[in-house]
Amino acid sequence: MAKHKKITRDVLQYLGLFIVLGTNIVRLVLYSTGVAYTIPETTFNVWTYTAMGVAMALLLVSYLFPKRKQSA
Repeated sequence: MAKHKKITRDVLQYLGLFIVLGTNIVRLVLYSTGVAYTIPETTFNVWTYTAMGVAMALLLVSYLFPKRKQSA
């Protein structure tokens, strides 16, 4: 079985995905435990939008790298 080489484009896209998922999961856990109600809403929003911005920036940077060629 041949090992697949990690492509920078794929790694950056998955990293962006995990940042978005992680942000939403942490936000959900904080709201469900009640901890989020002690944190100011502006702090919560800044944290969320910063994470989303970083994820979008990673996604845009990932398109600078060549796409992996699919074997037939």
